[in-house]
Amino acid sequence: MALTYNGPTQVAVSASLVPTAALSSATASCVAGQPVSFSLSADPLNGTSGAYSLGSAKASGTGAVTGPSVSTAGWQNGVYTLTATYAGATVGAVSCPAATTSASLAVTVSGQAAVGDGWYNIPGVGLTNFGFVVALKAHTTSTYTGALAVVVPGKWLFQANVTSYGKTSSTQGLLGGTGTLYWWNAALNHGQGAWQLAKSGVTYTAAANAATKSAAASFGITIKYTAAPPQPTSLPNSAPLALTKGVIVLS
Repeated sequence: MALTYNGPTQVAVSASLVPTAALSSATASCVAGQPVSFSLSADPLNGTSGAYSLGSAKASGTGAVTGPSVSTAGWQNGVYTLTATYAGATVGAVSCPAATTSASLAVTVSGQAAVGDGWYNIPGVGLTNFGFVVALKAHTTSTYTGALAVVVPGKWLFQANVTSYGKTSSTQGLLGGTGTLYWWNAALNHGQGAWQLAKSGVTYTAAANAATKSAAASFGITIKYTAAPPQPTSLPNSAPLALTKGVIVLS
């Protein structure tokens, strides 16, 4: 079984979010009509950690899953981890294994200094997703606060704050802070897999480049941690790479 999140990775407060995914299997009966649920890593209304349901929907005959429309009125801005989950099932005599995937979701408000989200491909690591938001702290002119998440589905999840932000040019911003790093342990949850803590208090630096007339938007990060077996061998560290999907806005 394979499950891929292909919905929005950015949404504005007081808008609506429609999460979507694709479920696939070599066995047709494991696709059509099978339920997929969507959730966030925290309650967006108050920031409390823990699974926050976005509802569920059944896959079409082609595996397309369109979740219910969810209002974002009252949500807190920030970056959440959005997870799509197929619990698995037995259909007739066929056993359909569970599947899950994660991506970042940047929730934005007007007046933010910087926001970005999207996907890019790191050689040797794979398709990588990111989201970040940065805003001036209230009643300040040079102190920033924000959040960032980087996800390599099935490998790494990094959830971090943004405590430093600055622009080196009109199109490049530098971010920094600390976060919590997880790796995907396929042996957990009775063989269905789950995120396992690698380390808290991990520092990082990141560079975000807005698109220009001659270059696509790009993003790169250095997470200061050394992977150890049985964790994936390569972290999602790289110089800024062009986005295959997404946008970066700096101000």
